[in-house]
Order: sequence, then structure tokens, then C-alpha cells
Amino acid sequence: MLIPSLIFITGSLISFSTGTSWGTMGILFPLAIPIAAAACQTMAPHLQESYLLIAVAAVFSGAVFGDHCSPFSDTTIVSSISCGVEPHDHIRTQIPFALITAAVAIIFGFLPAGLGISPFFLLFSGTVFLIFLPSVLNRFKKNKVKSNG
Repeated sequence: MLIPSLIFITGSLISFSTGTSWGTMGILFPLAIPIAAAACQTMAPHLQESYLLIAVAAVFSGAVFGDHCSPFSDTTIVSSISCGVEPHDHIRTQIPFALITAAVAIIFGFLPAGLGISPFFLLFSGTVFLIFLPSVLNRFKKNKVKSNG
């Protein structure tokens, strides 16, 4: 089911637009939990609890992701001021890393978890992917430099 992924994306968009993760959680929890509870009614009881936990995780992580990338967030403004850079420059440096982790969260987390795949397997596979991603990107960058050079 796509509900955990949709909750994550919705939380990301709300938090990015408002600049507050706490406000996003306050908005999304009363909406997301009943939707997830209704969606998992036909599942086995042990899967229902797991599905609700995945929905809670989607609310938390979507809210924090959007807040991290938001130009209106207090943490973004304070971080950029303390580093002596403009907020948009700080965001520009953070977006690539945040988007990679958001994509991994959706691809290796919320999509398969919504289909009932074991969270332990997903945690392992997502971690392995993130460990090997820098070496793959570095190799790609070296090949690109050689072809341009």
C-alpha cells in the first residue's frame, strides 16, 4: 500500500511550506493515524500494529525532512547565521543529501514496508545501499571527469 509513502510526502510538503516540523506533526497525526488504521483492517493483527508504526514513522520523518529543507525553518536560519552564510546557500548545500535520504526512505522503507516486507530486512538493505552509494557516485564522477578531460 502507498499510504505510508503518501504520508511521508505530504508531511514533507507541509513542513517545507510552513517551516515547522512540530506544526506538521500536529496537523498530520490526527489525519494519518485513522487513515492508516482504516487501511489495515483486513491485515493480520500483528501486521496492523506494524503498519500503524510505519505510519507514525512516516509522519515523523516527513515532518523533519521538510523542516530540514525549508527556507522558513528556524533551524535553517540559525544554522546559516551561525555559519555566516545566506540561508539559500545553506539550503543549497543541504538539499542533495536530504533528497538522497528521502529517496532511500521511500524506496527502501515506506513503499516496501507498506507492502508488508520485514522492517529489519529493509533497514539492512537501505543501510547497505547508503554505505555503497558514495563509492558508486565517486566512480561515476571520476569517469565523467575522464571523458571530459
